[in-house]
Amino acid sequence: MPENASKSIQIQEPPLQELEKKTSCLKRSCLMILVILSGVVIGLVLLLYYLTTPREEHVRAVPADFPKSIPVYDEKNIDQITITAVGTLPAPLQGLVTFLNKHFVRLPIQDKARTDIQVEWRELSAKPEFLIDYYNTALQKNFFITSIDFERDSGAPYRINFSKGDVNGQFIIRDNKTTPSTDRATLMVILPSKTN
Repeated sequence: MPENASKSIQIQEPPLQELEKKTSCLKRSCLMILVILSGVVIGLVLLLYYLTTPREEHVRAVPADFPKSIPVYDEKNIDQITITAVGTLPAPLQGLVTFLNKHFVRLPIQDKARTDIQVEWRELSAKPEFLIDYYNTALQKNFFITSIDFERDSGAPYRINFSKGDVNGQFIIRDNKTTPSTDRATLMVILPSKTN
């Protein structure tokens, strides 16, 4: 036997520290990728939520595009006018929102763009019966009255629902019988948004 053969050959393993460095680097890389992907997904969800959430605007006067066929009682004493623009998303984004709604979060999604206009009065001197008669008479000239609610015994508000084509609306009176005035009246109108 040769002299060299008698010496045992030792296979030297890499130091333990070297192996730990490689696995630590791999873990750090995977964690960093996971954090970045999570940030992108969260950012995308927040962006889509912002894009799909209706925006309210308070104005002082009845908008110019408000239908002339719907009367606005006592414009000088309107307390508040709120316009809410509800938009739609392009088709690819709607598909993404639908996917997210099914699997992760609930985002509002609309199939048609529209504008909601709400006109509110408080402490009107006119009686509720007069206001209901005023709106019922005026709206019958141009709209189809879908329902009228005069139930006062149940405590339910006076209500008129009306529609014509894509325009829908509701006139509601909430009144406390003990006061001489009409406590609150609200006219809500839903208009289709104009496409540019």
